Amino acid sequence: MWCYWPLIVLSIDSPQTTVNRKGEVMKRLVLGLMFFLIPLVGWSQESVQLKVVAHPRYFLESEKQGVFLAGWSITNTMSGIKDNTNIFLGIGYAGKNWAIENMVWKQWNPTGNQFHLDFRFTARPTSKINLYLEGAPRLDKKGFYDFVIVEARVIKSLSLGVETENIHRPGQDVIGFGPRVAIPLPLNILGAKPSIAVSRQFRNVGPNITRIYTTFHWNF
Repeated sequence: MWCYWPLIVLSIDSPQTTVNRKGEVMKRLVLGLMFFLIPLVGWSQESVQLKVVAHPRYFLESEKQGVFLAGWSITNTMSGIKDNTNIFLGIGYAGKNWAIENMVWKQWNPTGNQFHLDFRFTARPTSKINLYLEGAPRLDKKGFYDFVIVEARVIKSLSLGVETENIHRPGQDVIGFGPRVAIPLPLNILGAKPSIAVSRQFRNVGPNITRIYTTFHWNF
């Protein structure tokens, strides 16, 4: 694809306890990045990507459930592959532990623009499992994009999972599959709690991909 002001968050923990917690989270983040990035040494068919994801939702009801206006902004900066920028706008509905979003997707890239319809489903079937499903038929030519993530929280601030990202098109499809690790960051940025995820996708066409996601979710 696909100037902040840090806010002061009050806590009953001592400053030393807060520092220790943040230090542990950062250690896990570094270990996760090393686990995924060190094997890149010596790989000739590899693309490293940085994906910055912003996801605001504006609820028409105050309970943060029901109908909401949805938007996504996704910028992909990549080595070995052309960069692209993506905007999604539409409407969604949220239940207690799930949500659906129906949007129009516009992508800008150096080789030409693309239009899709985009449908997303997110759910938390249990307190430790996260599920993400996305399907997007292309409007300007024949093609279909799908993306699936399944994650399981193994400790309070670390989730492990798998992802598959595929492009179905005339000729040979692009199939990607691999592991991922996700870590929430101990920050509050304009009301959003960001997270970082790192994944390794092994692909049948083109370079394999190591991707670093930085994601921000806002609810209004």
